Amino acid sequence: MPKVTVYNQEGVIVGSQELSDEVFGIKPKVEVVHQVVVGMMANKRQVLAHTKDRGEVRGGGKKPWRQKGTGRARHGSIRSPLWVGGGVTFGPTKERNFKKRINKKMRRKAILMCLSDRVNDDKLVLLDKIKLDEIKTRRVVELVDKLRKVFYGEGEVNKVSAKGRPAPGWNKVNKEKEVQKQETRNKKLPLGRAFGSEAQARRELEAERETKESNEKKTTKEKSKKILMLIDKKDEKIQRSCRNIPWLSCIRAQDVNVLEVLSNEYILTSVNGVKKIEEIFTK
Repeated sequence: MPKVTVYNQEGVIVGSQELSDEVFGIKPKVEVVHQVVVGMMANKRQVLAHTKDRGEVRGGGKKPWRQKGTGRARHGSIRSPLWVGGGVTFGPTKERNFKKRINKKMRRKAILMCLSDRVNDDKLVLLDKIKLDEIKTRRVVELVDKLRKVFYGEGEVNKVSAKGRPAPGWNKVNKEKEVQKQETRNKKLPLGRAFGSEAQARRELEAERETKESNEKKTTKEKSKKILMLIDKKDEKIQRSCRNIPWLSCIRAQDVNVLEVLSNEYILTSVNGVKKIEEIFTK
């Protein structure tokens, strides 16, 4: 049986929890998960594009001119697809149906495969409880900040921001680097050969620019780490506090699905949340 470390809301290890093999010990099959994802994406699709054919366009009931004797081409309606303002031939209509049927057993198996994959990759973070005393987005951000070593590794970040995570430049080392970069940026190109040639100075500034772009790419990669929070029951304080955080999704454990798990790199839940999942999927 897989075993997961349990943390408290302060980020301190308080124990461990054994997980059920029936739920978190399933071997993933890409083909099954792919079929479920395609079906769910198709079922979410809205049929918006719609064109009118010659029978739906307003007007055109009268024959524009008589059949013979005018020298013109024969027409029976001004709403023919040949006319400007006429109907559309073979255009998209709202009658299209993109719905796909997903077998219950396949959907269930795909969810268990995704959950098992997160456990195998050590991307299931388990807390003894998830509780907030007030509706505050800041409290959820602080909770994730205390678990930063679990999510991002030792010493990668010292601060988490709500708008873009992780926030660079908060620890002492990064702050000193930012100061040095600012000083270099403000430094004018040297005149003559007092501090080196102008070409050398330009090369240094170009190297600094490339380093900055590389760091920005790393930061963007870190921001892509999204978190899915699973709560054992409906909690308005937690759900409303998470609603304005772009990198965190909060749903009930019984509402977990393949798209939510695959759209988020980490899963954050409580011991009761795991018990709720095991209770649902072991019936």
